[in-house]
Amino acid sequence: GQITKKTIFVLTNHIITMKKLFSLIVILVTLSSCQEEVKFNNDPGFQAFRDDVLFRGIDVRAYKSTSGALRIVALAEGEEVVLRTTSTNVGLYPLGTSVSKVATYTNSFDGNDVFYTTGIDIGNGLIEITESANNTVKGKFKFNAENTLDNPFGNELVNFQYGAFYQLPLIPEP
Repeated sequence: GQITKKTIFVLTNHIITMKKLFSLIVILVTLSSCQEEVKFNNDPGFQAFRDDVLFRGIDVRAYKSTSGALRIVALAEGEEVVLRTTSTNVGLYPLGTSVSKVATYTNSFDGNDVFYTTGIDIGNGLIEITESANNTVKGKFKFNAENTLDNPFGNELVNFQYGAFYQLPLIPEP
């Protein structure tokens, strides 16, 4: 065999085609390995944005009293959020209108306890229980609570938004 211009042209095209095919395979493998798999976590949880910073409860408990009232306590390092409603039933529970439907937040940073609360004409917000079944509770919340003790180490208000609690097992109030 003699090598002609035609043979070189065919071999060159074949090599270019192989390079393109190889590049395509590399791109496909790279893209498929970068795909993020979305997994839904069914673990109980409690989180919200506190003054635009994520608050996530590390230790979360949902207590049901003998009268049917709900008290959720979410603890994080140096912080505590407590939500209270008059029932564990699905529904809307407005805050800032009573002492039986209340949200509180306490932080203990640097040894200074700052307490915020809602109450009658104090703060505002909403707790919404969206599901209450199989002895668990699920819902959403948002609130503005006031530094009612006027502690100079804290701001006048604390804001919680986009709050959610999920699949919290109800346990009897101690």
